[in-house]
Parts: sequence; structure tokens; C-alpha cells
Amino acid sequence: MKSILYGNEAREKLIEGVNAVANAVGVTLGPATRSVIIDRRDGLPPLVVNDGVTVAKNIILEDKMANAGAKLVIEVASRAQENAGDGTTSSTIMAQSLIENGKNLLSQYTGVAIRSELERLCEITCEELDNLSYKIEGRDIYHVAKISANNDENMAELIYSAVEKIGYDGVISVEPSPTGEDTVSFIEGFECDKGYINPVLTKIFGESNTFEKPWILISNADINDFAQLIPALEFAKKKNRPLIVLCTSIGAVALNTFVMNQVNGNINACIVQAEDISFWQTEKLNDLAIFTGGKMVNKELDMSIADINASYYGQCNKAIISSKKAAFLGFMGDDDLLLERLDEIATDESMAENEFYKKKHSVRYGKLQGNAAVIGVSGMSEQEMQNKLERIDDALNATRAAIAEGVIRGAGVELYNLTPSFSNSNGQCLGVEKVFYEALKSPLKKIYYNINGDSMGSRFDNDIMEGHFYDGNTNTFIQNGEIFDPVRVVKSSLRSAVSVAGYVLTANCLIGE
Repeated sequence: MKSILYGNEAREKLIEGVNAVANAVGVTLGPATRSVIIDRRDGLPPLVVNDGVTVAKNIILEDKMANAGAKLVIEVASRAQENAGDGTTSSTIMAQSLIENGKNLLSQYTGVAIRSELERLCEITCEELDNLSYKIEGRDIYHVAKISANNDENMAELIYSAVEKIGYDGVISVEPSPTGEDTVSFIEGFECDKGYINPVLTKIFGESNTFEKPWILISNADINDFAQLIPALEFAKKKNRPLIVLCTSIGAVALNTFVMNQVNGNINACIVQAEDISFWQTEKLNDLAIFTGGKMVNKELDMSIADINASYYGQCNKAIISSKKAAFLGFMGDDDLLLERLDEIATDESMAENEFYKKKHSVRYGKLQGNAAVIGVSGMSEQEMQNKLERIDDALNATRAAIAEGVIRGAGVELYNLTPSFSNSNGQCLGVEKVFYEALKSPLKKIYYNINGDSMGSRFDNDIMEGHFYDGNTNTFIQNGEIFDPVRVVKSSLRSAVSVAGYVLTANCLIGE
């Protein structure tokens, strides 16, 4: 039987769930490296983690109504992780602040009006963050990785050495170390910016899955009938190797049949979404075909994946497929064809009509060069291994974001200092700015609390305004710091926080068990 709550009662239940999640993940924020212990069923040992997104995803409240609020903040805050690779904890902390302070304005303004004003302030703030950001290079990459890895210098050094060796456009993957030591090794690899063709594959393979020595079938066509896949699946099965198919889309019936056969163990295969669109999609698929030693099945030539011979299959030593990316490790193509293809791309870049096209060709060139690194992570126990894998993955994502869009002062300091004059042109929703500014200050305040156990108050405001950095390791504000936050992560966290707050503050009815 369902229960229905209305108005303030409904919102309070949602806020109860939001607070439960925020309070749990909040202890992991900052260099204090406080851990959360997560009990598990079936006799499995507890997980010991200090990764916010892992903590959040393991929270299930007994009160189903409050759990709705918990699931809401988990789902939306996880988008920060998906969009920028990091920032879930900061997003949750800011959402909690926006909701707790924003609810007090509901007696004066509608939730819709408050949400609209928060969204306006958010976008103005994101523009200001872009203006404040600056590019990084050299050892600054190490410092970004170090902060995101909770000040683990060894992890940061592994990431820095990988980026320094293979360049900004290279492929970096993370996996358990077979040697029992933390290592970084360098091989040839190609990365696509798309992963599983449908989210349902995440339920089968997990967030990421590794395929050893797969056959690779590449096509710029749709798959509308599972029968189209049968020859390729039989080919791979005879060779006792997995099959990876890249295509533009797959029909619902064909996907369901594929999933059923995969779950039942009849096949060992994965379908990956071809990246980009139109001309660029075909060019990138051809690039991958060159790298893997295969050929693209071209729909423009009326070709079908059901009618190809063995020469069309590419291969690699290892493929790592996730919901967001696909990495193919180990060059299996022809050296002469590769050099010829690189020359073609370089020529296309030099003749490109505008900067957009030049950039597209430049990215293709970098990927096809095939620079890749594999970071091997060790641990004395399953818990330690899992903890390190999650931390280095977060650090790697943050580093990529920092390289792509630049950085700002870290530890929440730049957000804390953002106090421009946002004028309300229509004079409505006075007080929302204060709520918004309090939320911007909340990450730094939480970091300080986790280190000191008390409130920082306003006694460091002058240091912050004068451009100082907060060094949590020494618990001091310093003039020339090396504490950075990737601006993409900060913007994604803020937008996710405003989104969660908007949902809760506009909610007027809650239905649950």
C-alpha cells in the first residue's frame, strides 16, 4: 500500500534522505582522508573507502520516504561523476546547503521561483569560474592528481609519469597490478569517447569490463536484426575469443536477443556505440580499423556485417569497455597503412577551413598515434585494492578535466571567494543570493571541519580574498600554493547541486511505501 505526503511534510522527508547521504559522504572530503566502512552481505568483508560516489551508492535507508530523497541526491550527484569524472562529494555538500537554507524562503516565494533564481546564479558563477581558470602543464599535473588522490604522492606520480610520457591525448587505463606493486607501463592504444551502446549492458558487464584478445567488427550501419550478428558471433566462438562490435545503433528486439544470449552464456561479446556523427563518425571508425588491422563495413557501399570475410575483423591485445569509453590496447595494424593514414589526417588538418575542423583532425591524429599507458594498482587486501582503484580513477578523471579546461584555486577556496554582485533585474527572490553564496562556501567549510573538528568562521576571509591557497596538510593559508581544482569538475558539481535543490524545493507531493 502506498502512502502520500504533501507540502512541508513531503519536503522534510526528502531532506531527511538528502542529509543522510550528505553527512555520510561529507566525511571523505579533503585531505583528512577519513574513511567510511560499508558492511556487505553474504559474509563478504566490509569495504573501507573514502570515495564519495561509492559511499553514496551504498546508502539505502529503512524509511522508504526518506530513501526517495537519498536516491534523488545520489542519482543527480552521480551525474557530476559522469560528466566530469569527479566532484560527487562537493556536489552533495552544496546541495545540502542549498536545500537547508532555501527551504526557509518557501514562505515568501514559490519553489519554482527559487529554483529559477538558483539556476541563473549558477550559470553566472560558471562563467566567472571560466574567466578565473588557467591552463596547467608540467608538474602542475602532478599536484592536481595528488589532491584528487587524497594526497597520495605515489598515485600522483604514476599519473604524472603516464601523462608526461604519452601526452595529453594518450590513452590511460587503470587495472589491478599482476606484480603486487604499483606500476605504470606503456603500450600502443586507441581510445573511443563512447562506450556501451545501451545502459542495459552496464547491468551485464558492470561499469567497466576487460576483454582479452577480442575480435573487433566495425561498421557505420545500424543493427536492426540479431541475425545480422550471427556470422560474426559464430566466427568469434570458433576462435574461442570475445567479439566487440562497433555500430551506430541497435534495434530494441535485436538488443534484447543479444542480452539474453549474453546472460545465458551462449556468446561472449559486447556492442559499442560508434562515436561522433556523419562524416566524422565514418572517419573515426576507419581510423580504428587501421589501428586494429581490420576494415570498416561501409553501409554507403551497401555492405552488411552478415556478409563479410575474415579480413574485415580487427583485433587487439586487450579492450577495456565502460559506459563512457572504449580503449583498445595493442596495435595490430599494418605500419605502412598507419603512416599513410596519419599523413592523410595531417594533410586534412592543414587544409581545414576553420579551427573547429583543425581541432577535429588534430584529435584524430593524436589518437591514431596510439600512445597508451596502463597503471597497475596493488593492494594487500580486496578492500585496499578497491579503495586504491577508485581513488586513482578519480584522480585520473580530475587530471583529464584539468588538462582539458584548466584549474582554479582548490579546496573550495575559489568558490568561497566568489562574491560578485549579482543584481536581481526584476527585484524578486531577495535572499536567494545569500542562500547561494552559503552553498559556495560549504565545500571549504566542510574540508576545514574534517581537519579541525570545528567551524572556520570568517577569520580567514582576508587571506582568501588576497589570493591565498588553503593547504589542508599543514592547515594553513599560504600565498603560493599548488592546490588546484579542475574547473570542469567544479562547474559540474555546482550544476548538479542546483539541480538536486531545485527538485526538492519544488516538490509538493511524495508517494512511497
